Amino acid sequence: IQEEPIIPTVAEEMPTAKSESHIVRYVEAVLLGNAAARREAIRASGEPEELLAERVNEIFYAIVEDVVLEILDGGAVLIEDYREEVSEWLKTQK
Repeated sequence: IQEEPIIPTVAEEMPTAKSESHIVRYVEAVLLGNAAARREAIRASGEPEELLAERVNEIFYAIVEDVVLEILDGGAVLIEDYREEVSEWLKTQK
């Protein structure tokens, strides 16, 4: 007899970044379109934005099996299809 897998709730399956507050601040700034806060989070991370966005995408790949940020000429932008998932994730980080 094969048992059905238990499907975790959204909160159970969401990886966290609580120990790296600059990641949370960065995601929030990108979500809100706050360029000044985005630059400050990048500075606080000590990493180039491309690397920071890659780290964020690794976190979210575990949630949505896709990337949520893409880097354009002006910096990272949120892929609109994932706005709700990113907002929910931020709630779990506070």
